[in-house]
Amino acid sequence: MKQVWKAAAVAALLVGFGSVAIAQEDETEGVTTQMSEDEADAMAAELDAAADAPAATGDVANAAPVGQWKRKNGDTVDVSLQDDQLFCTITEGKRVGFEMCHGMTLRDDGTWKGKNMKHPGMPGFMTFNGTVTVDGDSLSIKGCAVKVCDSETWTKITN
Repeated sequence: MKQVWKAAAVAALLVGFGSVAIAQEDETEGVTTQMSEDEADAMAAELDAAADAPAATGDVANAAPVGQWKRKNGDTVDVSLQDDQLFCTITEGKRVGFEMCHGMTLRDDGTWKGKNMKHPGMPGFMTFNGTVTVDGDSLSIKGCAVKVCDSETWTKITN
């Protein structure tokens, strides 16, 4: 059985609360304790640090998956590079203009990471730690909040 604080942390992050006092149940003794605001802030900082790894060196422009990509639902997404950061904007579909990736940076392992990813099916204020990986004409995009993740694969349609 997972600890109560994990579910509370997910809920708090998903609704945009940031630092909160979270109840935690000790499974072995049945004692309920309170996570302090400092502890909640520390946990949030650890999550942010995972998305802030140092950028890779090398030719960022050649590594960028720039072009038009097709989502499984039929949306077309324009992937662009601005100031060595990756942006993904829906250009055709239900949410034209919606920016899914915002300022992702290239890492040494060839992935693009950032903490301002959004999903068109979620409220606009919600952001996620995201990862974009490319393998030929296939782009995998994944967003996570705590340990709850969602991903999808896009297909390249233009150069």
